[in-house]
Amino acid sequence: MRRTGIAPILLAGLAALGAMVPAVAKDKEAPWPEITAEEKALKAAPGEPGASAIVLRNTREGRVLLRMRSYTNVLAFHWRLKVLTEAGKEYSEVSIPADKRFRMRGLQARTIKADGTVVPVAPDQMFEKVLEKGRGIRRTAMVFSFPAVEPGAILEYRYERDSGLIYIEPWQFSSDLVTLFSRVSQLVPADAYYVVLCDKCPNPEPVRTDYNENHMKGRIFSIDMKDVPADHDEVLMPPEREAYPRFEMVLKAWDNTHWDELGRDNQLFIDWNSVARYVDFHYKRAYLLDEQAIGALVATWTQGLTTPEEKQRAVLQHVRKDFRYIDADNVYGSTRTIAEMIQDHSADNEEKAILLAAALRRLGLKPEIALVGARTKGPVYGNFYSLAQFSHGVVAIPGATPGTRVWLDPTATYAASTGLPWYDAGASALLMHPEGAGGEIVVLPAGGEPLPTRYQVTMTLRPDGQAEAEVTADLPGDEAADLRADLVPASEAERHQHLEQWADRLHTGARLGDVQLKDLEDFDRPLNIHARLELPGFVTKADEIFAVSACTVDCVTSNPVSRGDRRHAIYVDRGIRTETTTTFRPPAGMAAAAPAAPGNAATIVGKLSATCRTVDGGGLECRRTMSLPRQRLNAMDGPELRSLFEKAVAIDATKLLFKPAPAPAAAAGK
Repeated sequence: MRRTGIAPILLAGLAALGAMVPAVAKDKEAPWPEITAEEKALKAAPGEPGASAIVLRNTREGRVLLRMRSYTNVLAFHWRLKVLTEAGKEYSEVSIPADKRFRMRGLQARTIKADGTVVPVAPDQMFEKVLEKGRGIRRTAMVFSFPAVEPGAILEYRYERDSGLIYIEPWQFSSDLVTLFSRVSQLVPADAYYVVLCDKCPNPEPVRTDYNENHMKGRIFSIDMKDVPADHDEVLMPPEREAYPRFEMVLKAWDNTHWDELGRDNQLFIDWNSVARYVDFHYKRAYLLDEQAIGALVATWTQGLTTPEEKQRAVLQHVRKDFRYIDADNVYGSTRTIAEMIQDHSADNEEKAILLAAALRRLGLKPEIALVGARTKGPVYGNFYSLAQFSHGVVAIPGATPGTRVWLDPTATYAASTGLPWYDAGASALLMHPEGAGGEIVVLPAGGEPLPTRYQVTMTLRPDGQAEAEVTADLPGDEAADLRADLVPASEAERHQHLEQWADRLHTGARLGDVQLKDLEDFDRPLNIHARLELPGFVTKADEIFAVSACTVDCVTSNPVSRGDRRHAIYVDRGIRTETTTTFRPPAGMAAAAPAAPGNAATIVGKLSATCRTVDGGGLECRRTMSLPRQRLNAMDGPELRSLFEKAVAIDATKLLFKPAPAPAAAAGK
């Protein structure tokens, strides 16, 4: 873009500013917002008298400023909490996630004790921490601990960072605690025009205030909320963006500005076509400038392969595995060059799609990039043209049948080479057509129900009343991808630790013995795990009778659904299917008293069934199936969800009895 008499102004607001590092504010003496008499006197959270803490203030003030002939949007954050009980001390540990484009600066934090003593957090006690690494992704955050925390203490921190100008990133008003006061405000120049969305806000229209100070004319948009209820997660609930009120803005036009991306003046994002053209302009510069570099890689990746399908699969897997995935929630429509990605061996949620598209072009294909609003992020609103609605990029190539497409997600590091991960299935996406031809909102293929996860269990009951399980698990699709993300990049010690955690999820308290993995790195096949588990406490021994639960692994041991009225819709976006067959082998001289009666639970949400039958040797074979199909239901169906799990708890707790087998009858005439 070009602006009369001024160098490019908006791209500066989108440029990467390096890694997040702690910094002391230039003006250490800048006063903190006043702690009011009401805040000092507060003893309980409105509406939640038993709450351990309350957020007193959570605010963000945005200001678009002209600095050195370039505009930038400076966001100033302030968070203040009061500890109400001993349990509230858990909030003394703070983790502020990094943004993939903009670094934090001026981070300050302090504790105000109940007697008024102020204890600041020393700058050298603030650290950048890697939250997640080795799963194909790397996430960092600034972490620190408040000192001298006690009931009645007030904890607060503040910092600044720059942000983009094209869209003003979303602001979430609520948190997991009651929030006494939440505010977002944004100053923009008078000649910049933004569309505002305040979704699920009691009053969606922001207050607009004219601004004229320091040679700057503009408007301030602001929304305040008081006594915001706490967010209490519910089982199978919608994403945050769909469940709670949020605020965001997107640039529609800027006077006296020429947009090179669109070849026009003033107007920017007026429809999805203009958004697609804008993004495609920046993406194309990355992969067209480095065709030679990506061409050399593709030649290496496909060496010795003959069929187009083999080459496409190889390219996809190399883009997924050879480039460390820098996961992020935000899409900016910007990218590094492919040469920089190759040098750094990394790519983020947009760059993976750019890499894959560039590589597929070298195979003679005509790939299209699409920005996806993952089902974990929330819906894409058709008339609000913001990149903030999208989570990552995928690539489409022509299918075997004219007019069809094959969709590939290069961010799904450990997924199969065909099909889409569950969070893409049925999601909305902005498809960008080749050669700057614009784009359109499409819906990705929904796919079918997931393949079942199968468990074959042989449960051996020992005379001493202990139990040992031999488990063979076949994990397909998304289940395999999730566990491979932990296991594939891990060291041997880390891998064993992950498998111990997997065993404990199968059966609480299980002790992992020998374990073998099959097809761990063949992502197109189910992951097979064969493990021996010891299950302390699984057998209840009374006199000469053994009692065990009919369900052995992946059981529902307690109802996760609250008895209270449900607030949110029921989202089963990731379908569940499990099939478990368990063979119980009693000690010599013992046999099953009788098979348990069949158990069945079925509601509109899903179903569970369990049956047992006798087998040779006095044992039992029990089969259990559970399924929650992909669907979305209303909050009023909450009792149906609770009923399903209530019945599942009862069925899974069904007891099987083993007792001494009767002595064989004496032969006739003896």
